[in-house]
Amino acid sequence: MRPAATLDPGRERVFRYILFAFILAILIGGPVLLVKSFKKLTGKGINRRAWLASFSERRLTVPPEGKPREGFWGVKLAPVPDPDLGFILPKRHIPGVFEIDRWGRQYAFSSRRPQ
Repeated sequence: MRPAATLDPGRERVFRYILFAFILAILIGGPVLLVKSFKKLTGKGINRRAWLASFSERRLTVPPEGKPREGFWGVKLAPVPDPDLGFILPKRHIPGVFEIDRWGRQYAFSSRRPQ
């Protein structure tokens, strides 16, 4: 009967190091790659893709800021408490784009005639 074939101890050690490095790369690198992909499919990532698609579907150019004027989910326009109405928009002025007065009323401006 022939003895079972065995690896050289040096080769076996190298094989174990390579296997260990491969498993470590999967355990560390996998979640990092998945998190980046997952962010594009959740929350603000989906909102951004939908907002950009609303321009490309109409063959319009995306505004230079690349995001909504009030921020995704309205983060730039946090409501202000009002004794009569509960909440109103904060006073805000962006020249040539829109204005919100101290009573929370919004006025929008357009450079083109409405169609």
